[in-house]
Amino acid sequence: MVCRALIPEINRCCLVTALVVLCGCGGGRPAREAPPSISPSAAGAEALAEFDTNHDGVISGAELDKCPALKSALKRYDTNGDKKVTAANIAARIEKWQSTGTALATLSAAITLDGQPLVDASVTAEPEKFLGPEIQSATGKTDAYGNARLKVSGKPGAHYGLYKIQVSKMEGGKETIPATYNVNTQLGLEFAPDAPELKSAGYVFHLKSR
Repeated sequence: MVCRALIPEINRCCLVTALVVLCGCGGGRPAREAPPSISPSAAGAEALAEFDTNHDGVISGAELDKCPALKSALKRYDTNGDKKVTAANIAARIEKWQSTGTALATLSAAITLDGQPLVDASVTAEPEKFLGPEIQSATGKTDAYGNARLKVSGKPGAHYGLYKIQVSKMEGGKETIPATYNVNTQLGLEFAPDAPELKSAGYVFHLKSR
């Protein structure tokens, strides 16, 4: 038999236990966000399927022009100096990103147009398709200095990955930035923990109106 005087105390204990279960351990701190799940080998194979048009087992020459992200980071992918990228090269770089266990990291870009900061322009980092659906696009707006800090679904930062960069500025319903920087972009970057851009001036893109 339970003493009636103990019932309120028992109820309080049950309530506390329930709250702990609902809120989780660690003093109510939110769980750490998990990094995107990518299969390095599958991504490497998909990249070759998309860009290796002559089926020689590598991405090279004009094929790299179709993937500006890979071309921009060729030195980190071309491990033997032949200016060719293999599926294994791509898989190794993805494993490098994954080794950090990072979900989102700060990604910013500085944009100039004809030597002047490009103000109030939209910047989109669109991940290469071969990375899979878990790598999401990141977007931002340039400030008075031409700098944009990108976000994913409202969260500051971006996933490590290979991205096409699209820059757009609409005025009077018309695009003022050449198509080579948006719909037919030739801009790309590899956002990675060991990218030299992160240790120097950052990602900088110098656009020309003509």
